[in-house]
Amino acid sequence: MDWSRLIDMLHVWGLILKETQKDLHRLRQMRNKYVHPGKIHLQNPRNDSLESLQLISKVIKREIGPSSSGRYQVKDGKLVQRSVR
Repeated sequence: MDWSRLIDMLHVWGLILKETQKDLHRLRQMRNKYVHPGKIHLQNPRNDSLESLQLISKVIKREIGPSSSGRYQVKDGKLVQRSVR
């Protein structure tokens, strides 16, 4: 499965912002580094895990966000787009 193309399509369809697309690509790159390891000695799991958590936090705040700041909200257990007021 080509995650890069899937992430790009979410942006093309207007479902995620450009900043979210960039962050998701960075997460994909870090994931691939550990799922498909090359030179283990070049990896820094502690720093990568901290960066991953920061990226995930940014994406959630940006796309879902507290109160009315995010583009989406959780309603009845489902992720739905917020109404534009």
